[in-house]
Amino acid sequence: MKSMCTFDTLADLKTCALVDSILVIDDDIGIREALTEILGWLVNGSIFTATNGHEGLAIVQEQRQHIRLVMLDINMPLMNGEQTYAKLQKIAPEVKVIISTGLSHAEVVRRFAPHPLPPLLHKPYQIDLLSSMVRLALETI
Repeated sequence: MKSMCTFDTLADLKTCALVDSILVIDDDIGIREALTEILGWLVNGSIFTATNGHEGLAIVQEQRQHIRLVMLDINMPLMNGEQTYAKLQKIAPEVKVIISTGLSHAEVVRRFAPHPLPPLLHKPYQIDLLSSMVRLALETI
């Protein structure tokens, strides 16, 4: 297991970046761009993005050997987060998932029931919590 890295500023993050790739699946371009920038400080791998579950699953199938974590929105057109998560668990169960949403915890639990809920990160993001969750997910692979 990799050791945890502490930081006080965004510049400190780059000195202890993890070498893994992350996929951000969110229909909101602002969220995708912000997460791409922030996650770029956390990992020395690639940050892939998708606007919906269909695109995200296609990227996972193409880049499966590289993607270690998916940041997954729940409310998206074409294929929502719950459907995407269920399919992702079938095609790449080793890939970690963090649910990224503005919904309440109770609503997310209800929507994922009866399945266990992946780690949940509420929007708007707190950078220290985002960083900790991403690091924890990538270090437990």
